[in-house]
Amino acid sequence: MVEQARAASERVIDAERAKTSAIEETAFCRAKLAAYESGNRNELARLDNTKTGQLEQQLSRIAGDRSALERKIADLTESLATQSRLREQAEEKAIEATQRAADIEAQFLSGTMKRVQHTAQRRRS
Repeated sequence: MVEQARAASERVIDAERAKTSAIEETAFCRAKLAAYESGNRNELARLDNTKTGQLEQQLSRIAGDRSALERKIADLTESLATQSRLREQAEEKAIEATQRAADIEAQFLSGTMKRVQHTAQRRRS
């Protein structure tokens, strides 16, 4: 349920972002058309320069976001590798501990059997 709500929220955010972008692009095109129709070359150049600056900022922001995501992926990958390695070590230690416990139990039972046999032999003698 939480995952569905999160996915729906992300879709709404994406739709709002696309809507905002479309509105901004429409405003730019209308302003550029008005400048073109009026023959105002200075306004055309200013609009183009402004648009270029906005696109450069957006590209810079996206590149930064991508770098941050790549660092996060690298950190998570390293963390996963460490957790896997620690889990494997813990499993190996658990196997060793189980084997040691079984060996100790076998020695104890063997010693107990020898004492029982020894006691039985004394009673017979």
